[in-house]
Amino acid sequence: MIVTIARQCGCGGDEIGEKLAERLNIPFYDRKKLTEAAKEKGLIDKHPNFFAENPVNSLLYAIAAGENNIQITDVPKQIYDAIIADGDGVIVGRCGNFAYRDSDRAVRVFLSGDLNKRIDRICEEHGYSNRKEGENLVKEYDDRRASFHKFNTGQAWGSARYYDICIDVTRLGEEESIELILDYIKRVKMQ
Repeated sequence: MIVTIARQCGCGGDEIGEKLAERLNIPFYDRKKLTEAAKEKGLIDKHPNFFAENPVNSLLYAIAAGENNIQITDVPKQIYDAIIADGDGVIVGRCGNFAYRDSDRAVRVFLSGDLNKRIDRICEEHGYSNRKEGENLVKEYDDRRASFHKFNTGQAWGSARYYDICIDVTRLGEEESIELILDYIKRVKMQ
């Protein structure tokens, strides 16, 4: 089973993903763990911007991808096939929903929330005394994630039609969000 988690900044996606993986007793893949696995498989040098979740110059990347006979939108699936193969895992970010869009063994989740509550969380986590710093960080990350996702998939990041379940974490809370995802998995008989 694969669970992919896309998230707006300040929704606790990494924490939810890690706890979900523990509850399901399957591996957890966040940026750090994906990067480590990519280094072991020799993938990091081929796609450094993908693992950093950086938007890239589309013209330069398209030229480079063309030289390697790689379609840009094939990159997420190729990377996950190399790292996870037919194994299980909870994947946070990096176009996981797109890579597993045709998989019956995947549940694709999008976490969102009220902007002000997300800013409050970021200010608390990062110790920002100036709310504007938190607001800038949230907007920067959300914009970067949307751009990265659009570039690598051609899809609109956060559009409900590309996910199985969308959750407002700021209304529900982390634990209830995890329970909702687990209930969804149980109901679609994935476990």
